[in-house]
Amino acid sequence: MVHLSLVLPESAPTARKALLDNHSNLHKVADYCQNKNLNVQDSRSVIEESKALTTQALASVTYQINTLATSVLNLLDAQTVQDILYKS
Repeated sequence: MVHLSLVLPESAPTARKALLDNHSNLHKVADYCQNKNLNVQDSRSVIEESKALTTQALASVTYQINTLATSVLNLLDAQTVQDILYKS
């Protein structure tokens, strides 16, 4: 079995980069929606588009956090099993 201390240093930077990318994307969505809202007459369509883009961006962040949390929990479970087997 793979030791937790060997896996986390490899997977953590990738997960961190994905979260930072999502953070950046959220700012881009906010800037886009704000600029579009300032430059249109029909605010209803802009609000609907903004809601859709925001929902999509937040769903992406939620998915990324869930994936990262699941990976960490799986690694912790594997480490626990390894520790139990080692102590036996």
